[in-house]
Amino acid sequence: MLRTFLASKGEWSLPSSPFFHARLPLPPGITQSYQVAKVSTVKGIRHQIGPSRALQRFQQDAFFTLLDIRKADQDWALINTIRDTRCRVSLYVEIKFFFPSQGKRNMSGGIDTVLDVVFTWLELNNSLVKSVTSAKFVDAEDPRCEIAVCCLVGK
Repeated sequence: MLRTFLASKGEWSLPSSPFFHARLPLPPGITQSYQVAKVSTVKGIRHQIGPSRALQRFQQDAFFTLLDIRKADQDWALINTIRDTRCRVSLYVEIKFFFPSQGKRNMSGGIDTVLDVVFTWLELNNSLVKSVTSAKFVDAEDPRCEIAVCCLVGK
């Protein structure tokens, strides 16, 4: 499906198929993603915010899922070209969250978490992402997150 995006300097059009797509477990909510820990320093004890066990578990599960799809039909030639040549390619990401219920859960923390995991896995800098679209759905039987990454082509 071809989409058009308006950017500050003109229009961007999206190729019809993504070069990378994956299905991941749902990331934890933002309030479950971080915890405060006491850290001993020379000057005494201070509090530091760090990843929670739930976030670490999601990251680990997502990496194992990505290991399985590495053999799947992805455009690794394009991914490797972007990575190896350090091309300044503008990317578009579409993320779909399938929650078990409508609930009050938002997507904002999940977007960053999913982008970090996927772009770390791809060994690409997520600063290449120029546009992100996210959507929230309900699927009580199969909660998940789906991500697709495409190149944006300028006019």
